[in-house]
Amino acid sequence: MKLRNLLLASCAILASGACTGTAGSRGGPQPVPRDTGGKFELRVSLYPWVPQPESLLRWIENDFEKLHPDVDLVVRPADRSHNWVANRYRGDLAYEIDRTVAALTTHSTDVQHLVEIDAMILGDLAQRGAVVPFEVAGRDFLPFAKEAVTWDGTMYGVPHWTCGYFVISEDAEIRNAASVQDWLRVLEARNTSVPNLIGDLDGSWDAVMVYLDAFRDAYPDSSLAAALGHESLNPGVASALGAVGQACSSNGTSLCGSDNVPLFAKGGVDALIGYSERLNAILGHPARTVGQLHVASAILGTGGRRSSRMRW
Repeated sequence: MKLRNLLLASCAILASGACTGTAGSRGGPQPVPRDTGGKFELRVSLYPWVPQPESLLRWIENDFEKLHPDVDLVVRPADRSHNWVANRYRGDLAYEIDRTVAALTTHSTDVQHLVEIDAMILGDLAQRGAVVPFEVAGRDFLPFAKEAVTWDGTMYGVPHWTCGYFVISEDAEIRNAASVQDWLRVLEARNTSVPNLIGDLDGSWDAVMVYLDAFRDAYPDSSLAAALGHESLNPGVASALGAVGQACSSNGTSLCGSDNVPLFAKGGVDALIGYSERLNAILGHPARTVGQLHVASAILGTGGRRSSRMRW
């Protein structure tokens, strides 16, 4: 599995600057005990961008309270910007910095003791005093994941999820690809009547993320800061991504502007590029016709890294 470094590396669980009762945090008051039953109320906001988050959050809350009967765990309902509803949307605390700072530092109705964020906003939260140093001892985290929750030499959270981009196909040969050219050749060799590739490579987030991922593949020893400091796109990286875009093209139309999982699940395209959680929707699609699926790390550059090998 290819795991992204630094800003793209992980979601992190952070401790509020307003509490000390949560594993390793310091400063400020303890979480307030409930008036009834003598239980401690622990309010947490978990990362919402997972398949069927409501089911997962209910399971976490119920299971945690069975293990810790003296704690009333209050899990914040999953709010995602894509599911915005007027007068109901409270904000995505994994990404929306101002809302997250307010939830961690004020005594509002949305106060939180722990939040699970995308690590890319950690620096903003630390600079604004919304979080405190927070570390769980005795755990051997992946080095880049530990780096992602460290700001200015201090560890502010526990790395949890790591993000990976994958190519998913019925063709087992994609698992042997060592470069972007390799897996594109595999798809081309299938010579089917359907397009080679579909995925979501568009948008203000995905386009930047994919470019940085491709840059790291092509230049594994360079920092991502170097890529961000360039005034223009790296020609080699741009060429590799152009080849991916060409594989997404069908009859003059790009299929990499939306994540059309149903089309792939019904056999309308040879492969899908995207996050591994897309498997949840693919395997559960009621009209699924694709058979055994093979999952390979979506190598987007020419750095020669071997892909991961998984099948479903």
